[in-house]
Amino acid sequence: MPSGYGVPKGRTGMLTWTEVRAALEKSGRFWIATTNPNGGPHVIQQWGAWLDDRFYFEAGTTPAGRRTSRATSASSSRATTATWRSSSTASRGPHRSPTAALAERIVRSYTARYKRKYGYAPTVSSWDEGGLYVVTPAKILAWVVARFNKSATKLTFG
Repeated sequence: MPSGYGVPKGRTGMLTWTEVRAALEKSGRFWIATTNPNGGPHVIQQWGAWLDDRFYFEAGTTPAGRRTSRATSASSSRATTATWRSSSTASRGPHRSPTAALAERIVRSYTARYKRKYGYAPTVSSWDEGGLYVVTPAKILAWVVARFNKSATKLTFG
């Protein structure tokens, strides 16, 4: 961090991975930033599930059968995901057909977040034909807004 932010040099007050993971697992709204095949930026708010230290999200086809911009971008570039309190720069990749056990966990996560308020819950077979993407974190920046200059944390992953 630049010195003007007042972030201390030591780790006192920084968030732990356990705290960051808990926030990601609870979050219901994520932002995904990718690069279109033509090099232009693509940013969209997206529902998803944070499981096993990975972010899973859907991106498929339009009712007319064309791939969505989100699916095209997710297939062709690295991604950045963000919630209110953290951001993650990561590698991405299509996760074509998850195992039945993983699909069930993702369904439970989506259902818990989105069914009551929005009426949405996928089924275990929702991703049999693809359309499920996974983002694996490489770097995460996280903070607590009320104490940003004390809690700003950068986590990196192998």
